[in-house]
Amino acid sequence: MKVKISDYPNEGGDRKVKVEISRFDVWSLDNTLAYVIHPALVKFKENLSGTARTDVEDAPQFPDDDDVGNEIAGYSRDRWNFILDEMIFAFENVNVHWEEQFYVNESVSWNECNQAGVKAFEERMRNGFRLFGKYYQALWI
Repeated sequence: MKVKISDYPNEGGDRKVKVEISRFDVWSLDNTLAYVIHPALVKFKENLSGTARTDVEDAPQFPDDDDVGNEIAGYSRDRWNFILDEMIFAFENVNVHWEEQFYVNESVSWNECNQAGVKAFEERMRNGFRLFGKYYQALWI
């Protein structure tokens, strides 16, 4: 895969975009896209200048913020940061061998690994992917 996207032109107009995708890129498209999505999410969070409207059930440990005595329903900077961290976690672990941390005695057998740990890790990744889909349109600064 090759992607080249120009900066925004000073005079307005469209950005120049060139994307080349080989047939090998789509054999494991989830892996290929994770190479782009993960660093993009990290950079997005580093440059965050606002808070998206989020649902409390996606991070119930963070209620709505109460800025200057005026609660704005649905907005919590802590909750938005948590949700972004969960997305980043999910895409960060797509192309690594995260399962190895759950092997017992360097075994690669499912019967000899920490199955509860594997299931919890997989669930956290699935939740990060779910949140990415749910808040995709909120990924703007």
